[in-house]
Amino acid sequence: MPKNLLRIEFDNGEHLDVLPNLFDTRNFERAMRNNRQWGELRDNGMRLQAFRGWSAASRLGLIELTWEQFYEDPHTPVLSVSPAPEDETEDDDGLEVDGLGEDTLTDQPTTS
Repeated sequence: MPKNLLRIEFDNGEHLDVLPNLFDTRNFERAMRNNRQWGELRDNGMRLQAFRGWSAASRLGLIELTWEQFYEDPHTPVLSVSPAPEDETEDDDGLEVDGLGEDTLTDQPTTS
């Protein structure tokens, strides 16, 4: 599972997992420049994560909410945007191959 995967949870119990890319981060930087009242980047960690999730979901056509509906509206259907949970059944790199290494000897006798 990609390390940067974000999970968007909705109030109806559904969720979306999205993978933001450079375009989504660039969109956030552009929005920050256009909305100086947001303040500095260091004060916008939660907004950055939410924006990247919203931008990725919008780019992929998974949601039709505007940014204001997604984040600014007190009646938003979005409960949270957070890193997607790690799948415990996958190995770290996702590179496990069934059967690979099954016949490999683990302890080989050494003679001197």
